[in-house]
Amino acid sequence: PELGALISTSAGGLWRSVVFAAIWLIYPFVIPVTGFIVATSAALSLSLILLGARRYVLSVLGVILFTLALSVVMRLVIYVPMPPVGLDELLDRILFALRAGG
Repeated sequence: PELGALISTSAGGLWRSVVFAAIWLIYPFVIPVTGFIVATSAALSLSLILLGARRYVLSVLGVILFTLALSVVMRLVIYVPMPPVGLDELLDRILFALRAGG
């Protein structure tokens, strides 16, 4: 599809586009404060809702599971360090305990 067809010029479409862009522009600055898991879950959930997701609870639960899985892969497979904040620090402790054998 053409780019013009993807970006609506109506007031509602323009508002959604601006909010969507704002979410992802703010996202990198929120990660050090809230941690990867919270920031990513919030950004993805808000984006899905803006894009028209209808089952909010199911969408948010799916985003949370996806973000947790992505976080584990980033830590254990590709070794990407995350800021030790909140849930990220808790996940690090759990993974370290599991790898250490208990």
